[in-house]
Amino acid sequence: MKSTRNPGIARSISAVLYIFVGICLIGSIISSDPASAGFCILALISFLATVLCENCFKVYFTPFIRIIIQLFIFSALILGEMCFLYGRVKIWDVLLHFTSGFIFGAVGVSLCIRLNKKTLDSMGLSPAFIVIAIIGFSVFVGVIWEFFEFICDNSFQTDMQKDSFIDSIYSITLDSRGENHTAKIYGIDSFSVQGQIYKGGYLDIGLIDTMKDMAVNFAGAIVFRIILLIHLNKKSRFTALFIKEKTA
Repeated sequence: MKSTRNPGIARSISAVLYIFVGICLIGSIISSDPASAGFCILALISFLATVLCENCFKVYFTPFIRIIIQLFIFSALILGEMCFLYGRVKIWDVLLHFTSGFIFGAVGVSLCIRLNKKTLDSMGLSPAFIVIAIIGFSVFVGVIWEFFEFICDNSFQTDMQKDSFIDSIYSITLDSRGENHTAKIYGIDSFSVQGQIYKGGYLDIGLIDTMKDMAVNFAGAIVFRIILLIHLNKKSRFTALFIKEKTA
């Protein structure tokens, strides 16, 4: 607990991440890998986001939350994209979306305090309303991200909304009666695209991945909600790790 409340230790961890990303950037440039270099540059810019938020927009985070945000960025861009843990570790994407739901819960609280220029207690709002608003903000950011993935996939031929193999589908379109009945097709073990047969089942293009991402994002927001409820009812050293009520 002491270490994560200590700004000095938070700065040290941040410095290590900056150095590591800097080394990766130099390595990417030497090896003529523009994609990896781009991820490194994006990571460094994202690291500066919390500094910009605090110094320019007066949106404050605890040292612990700043560490989580920077580790999240590092895990997504460096480990996930450069080291391809998205493909090598099946739950990597799930863990990151869960963490993002938690992080944006914290961001929502900080924004709420900044915009109202009051602490949570002095706003005169019920704890239930604050909690619902924060969950709504976190889920809203998750939905915007899914919009971004959809636009990238359809405009730039990426595959951010990952495909999933399924062995059954339920479709009105495929119903031979031409009425509002659902055709149920089970035991699908392959599909064909332009004469090429692919094994594994029917290919769901993005829907399952999108819904899974939104579900785990919501779960992360719920976890932060529990911490926020504890904080609103009784502030403690534990909740102070996550919520910084600084108004100016």
